[in-house]
Amino acid sequence: AYAVLIGVVFARLARQQQRAAFWTGAFAAVLLPYAWIPTLRGYPDTGGAIAIALATLVYLTDPRLRRWWQIVAIGVFLALAIIFRRPFGYAATSFLATMALMALIRFITSYKNDHKTAWRGLAADSLRVGLTLLFAVLALLILGYPFVTRVLSQNILALYRSYETSLVTLFDYYRSYYGWAAIFVAIA
Repeated sequence: AYAVLIGVVFARLARQQQRAAFWTGAFAAVLLPYAWIPTLRGYPDTGGAIAIALATLVYLTDPRLRRWWQIVAIGVFLALAIIFRRPFGYAATSFLATMALMALIRFITSYKNDHKTAWRGLAADSLRVGLTLLFAVLALLILGYPFVTRVLSQNILALYRSYETSLVTLFDYYRSYYGWAAIFVAIA
């Protein structure tokens, strides 16, 4: 399911040759270790990744979020991703930041033509991004209240001490997890 969703996202992003984009995305999702290693290790990362992919598809339907159901659906999908696995909170935050950045880019590009319309568009886009965040928080509280209370009662700094790990140890970890090819591609 994850590979198919990534293929659909690739196809939605491509203006031409959507069939080739779909298969490229699907095969990339299957071939890259980040898609199957967590599952083999027993982590529910694929569920969180599916939720993020679904949020992406809903966003790509209309990036201006002019339909109310998009705001609700994206918020729920982001909350589900976090519930599946806490580190997807970073992905949800990045997703919302990207939505805000896209709104800012639309503002900058339309400001040259009509200042008043650009400001109104930015206000509307900001409201929609804010409502998406609100629905994500509400969905997180409604669907995952025990999860939220457990997270708020834990010492987060003790859980994430990886910043104290040496670069050599981190490099060895990522090399063993993703392989040399991914390391070389990242460096390139």
